[in-house]
Amino acid sequence: MQPPSNSDFGIDRTVLLLFGGLVAVAFILIAAAGMRSSEERAQDAVNRDRDNRPNATAVEFGTNAEQVAP
Repeated sequence: MQPPSNSDFGIDRTVLLLFGGLVAVAFILIAAAGMRSSEERAQDAVNRDRDNRPNATAVEFGTNAEQVAP
């Protein structure tokens, strides 16, 4: 039996590198999608807090004789 030639190892290495590259790209895309969804959840929480916050009490300016009298 002859030992495998260098070209056989080269093909294996190429396939391994291509597969590893695809895995890395998939990981990056999944991580980016996860980050985007967490940013959207954070923005939704901010908007929900803003919507649930009671409105500020209106301040009326002017004089009232009963309140201004010393």
